[in-house]
Amino acid sequence: MASPVSPQGFAEAIAVNEGVISAIGSNDEIDARTPDPLNGRIERQPDGAPSGTLHESAMALVARHLPSISREEMSAALRAALKTLHGHGITHWQDACVGDAGEIGVVDSYDAYRSAALEGWLTARVRGALWWDRSKGLEQVAFLLGRREAAPAGPFRATSVAKSTWPFSARTSWRFRRRRSATRPST
Repeated sequence: MASPVSPQGFAEAIAVNEGVISAIGSNDEIDARTPDPLNGRIERQPDGAPSGTLHESAMALVARHLPSISREEMSAALRAALKTLHGHGITHWQDACVGDAGEIGVVDSYDAYRSAALEGWLTARVRGALWWDRSKGLEQVAFLLGRREAAPAGPFRATSVAKSTWPFSARTSWRFRRRRSATRPST
């Protein structure tokens, strides 16, 4: 029998093996009768049974079963990722989901990146796309702008916002742009 692990995660989908589906299915949470959730999709086999790929909000069916991650575990994971990625020559990447996106099983990595940068051990250049929580409204803009302002330069920069737009596309991101004041003196 397959072990219940989630071998592959993406920002817009997660692939799980049959051990995970069986473990979750035993709680009557995901099986052939489970409807696709709002803003999500369960890929299925011809008989209707889940195939193992969960898109967008369907990832919550697995995410709610994941254990929490401590600050120390997040730092250790980042150190291990740096070592592995540098070993393959990768020194720059964009993290497409920086923020609390528990509904899709993504833990907020902002503090880990920022701390690593401030402590001097973030040896890669990382651009973070801040997560737009679709359950909140425009009240989160100030928070996101604050995060961007706190990480404007250096090895970790929070430069854009990622928003799930299922079913129209897998992901859409856009950049916040500072507007120049209309009263700015001309030179």
